[in-house]
Amino acid sequence: MWSKGDVTNSENQSLTPVERARERLEKALDELDMAVDRTARMNSEAESRTSAMDVVNDENAHLRKTNETVSKRLNAAIGRLKSVLEG
Repeated sequence: MWSKGDVTNSENQSLTPVERARERLEKALDELDMAVDRTARMNSEAESRTSAMDVVNDENAHLRKTNETVSKRLNAAIGRLKSVLEG
């Protein structure tokens, strides 16, 4: 592939309109390829963040359940201790 940067000004002036149009098209296609690559990279990064967020959310749900279980057990133990102390 050749681009506009490959041709000096004097050479560029001797190009036919079709050749200049081809240069512009090649440059536009190169820019489009780079944009597609950037978009693919960004999508991949977004998927990675989404996966990490799913793991964190699952862990959070597990910790909430564990907290609820511990809280219920502590409240039950406190209730039993109160009843023993009250007699």
